[in-house]
Amino acid sequence: MNELLQQEIDRHHIVTFDVYDTLIRRAVYQDKDIFELVAREFQKRYGRNIPDFSVKRMQADVLARTRYPYREINLDEIYKELVTTIGEAAARECKAIELELEINLTFPNADIVEAFTYALRQQKSVYIISDMYLRQSHIAAALTHCGVRGYKKIFVSCEYRATKHEQGELYRLFLEEIGGVPGNVLHIGNDKKADIRKAQAVGMDTYLVTPSHYRKYVNECKAKKNLDYSLLYGLITKRLVAANESPAYCLGFNVFGPILTGFLAWLKEKCRKLQLDRILFLARDGYVLQKLCEGNSELGQTDYFYMSRRSVVIPMIQYQTGLSEILQLYKSWPKKMPIYILFDKLGISQQTDTVQAVGIKNNELFSKDDFITDPRVQKLFEHIRDDVIENSIEQGQLLKDYILSYNINGRTGVVDLGAGTIFEALVQFSRLNGLDIQWKPLYLQSDLHTKQSFIDVSCNYELQTVMRLGYMFLEVFFTAPHGTVRAYVKKNNKVVPVLVDYEYAEQPEQYRQRLAQLHSGAIDFCRLAEDGLNHYGKFDAEAVLANLIFFILHPTDEDVTYWGDYPFFVEEFVPMLPTTDRLEYIKHPAQLLRDMRDCVWLAGFMHRLLSSNILLRLMAEANIARLKIKQK
Repeated sequence: MNELLQQEIDRHHIVTFDVYDTLIRRAVYQDKDIFELVAREFQKRYGRNIPDFSVKRMQADVLARTRYPYREINLDEIYKELVTTIGEAAARECKAIELELEINLTFPNADIVEAFTYALRQQKSVYIISDMYLRQSHIAAALTHCGVRGYKKIFVSCEYRATKHEQGELYRLFLEEIGGVPGNVLHIGNDKKADIRKAQAVGMDTYLVTPSHYRKYVNECKAKKNLDYSLLYGLITKRLVAANESPAYCLGFNVFGPILTGFLAWLKEKCRKLQLDRILFLARDGYVLQKLCEGNSELGQTDYFYMSRRSVVIPMIQYQTGLSEILQLYKSWPKKMPIYILFDKLGISQQTDTVQAVGIKNNELFSKDDFITDPRVQKLFEHIRDDVIENSIEQGQLLKDYILSYNINGRTGVVDLGAGTIFEALVQFSRLNGLDIQWKPLYLQSDLHTKQSFIDVSCNYELQTVMRLGYMFLEVFFTAPHGTVRAYVKKNNKVVPVLVDYEYAEQPEQYRQRLAQLHSGAIDFCRLAEDGLNHYGKFDAEAVLANLIFFILHPTDEDVTYWGDYPFFVEEFVPMLPTTDRLEYIKHPAQLLRDMRDCVWLAGFMHRLLSSNILLRLMAEANIARLKIKQK
């Protein structure tokens, strides 16, 4: 809690609070979006559309204020006007929905609720004063929903027929009723006119509530046009992140939390449509998803399934006819690599003597094609073939036993980021080993399998550009704080995975903490969104990816400083951004081109190069235009 606010509460006997945007907030971009949501909910529940309901609702408010002589009206009087345009039954149902939304789409403003609780603990007399057309009982229900209890009374303008914002008459009525001395009263609110100037005009002391400033990564233009995004925008911008939260937590809450929320909603729908009996979240990409889904009845049974590309591909080696076919099992390869990478892909330890015997040096680098065409590698493979096949058969049996240990049967969903290597190998392995399991792919994003993907970038040129400029942030987020699966072994008659050492274990602690904070922020968003957003919004990929797009295309100096040195593992650790400064690039322009080609986070690189996003924006627009032309 703000120290100044605490001091102000301490020196007053009576403390009053405004309600909306002070104690509680609505999870929408602007308040009138509630009316759009009322119309949509009415159509969902009753199968009928009310054309221009939002306009009619606002017009009814204006008409009611001209019809009655007093200074404030209530919701009943507004809906009496709506009866003439939408009918009595529709008006009754819409009013019920609006009241429901006014309760369910509110959440506490944590800092001010803390001050409210502190005032109660200090045995202050606490009251609520609000300019609002909702009755006292409605506001009380919204406050209770947000955990705000213990005040003495609510003074609401529509019941006293007087307002704060005009002449401060509601304050005068309040002081008269409680017999209070104005100088003993502290009023806390967010409106400079209604809560500050008008309260001061009657002699009360005041405290202005201002929103905290932190990086939100939101697109205001989209919030004006997209109702679903309005909900998401409102939750992010009006739920104030604590000042002490890290940039990693904020990025998790604001950018990756919405993506998780949308992806999980999509998974639930897929689970229903495909009639899945079970969902497996593959290690390590599914780590944070499984944490969120534990005990989620809508997804049925979920498991964290220890499987990696290596652990499922190596058992498939036994079914291939030669080295070329074996290497095709892997889709991802470094451009150049030492010979030990080949041994790792084949599943056995490097045999140094054999390598030297065929004339290969330890410091030689090969491409994937070199492995296929170099006669020395072919000779090497002939020497080690039996060991490779023997290990593949052994790992194949262990993998089969590992799958059987889950008692999997029926239709089973497999959640993966989208490369497809693991899923395709799993399907083929199951067929070859007589496992009668109907595997169903559930990709976050796959260019090859768009119908099985939550994210389809095929027709979204801006998103295609973003994936080019900053996809690795998704890779960073969707990982786990443990090593990947290397193989399987049997212990105490049970097959268990063997994990490689966690690659970040030897990195500075601050980077492991950032991953934990990313996950924590995203999980907090998902849990906060469970009731309001998931129930009243439709969070498709377009809505939930808007913040990722904004973050990638509008990085700030703070973003670049914070994430630039973050180590990203690509066979070895490299920073998200190269450390070369601009002066060196002027001296060595070829280095600039190399760094631009090889850097992990191209958007951050372009921002740091010019200390602005102008070139980045031009690159994005040019790439969008290029993709459109290519599509045509």
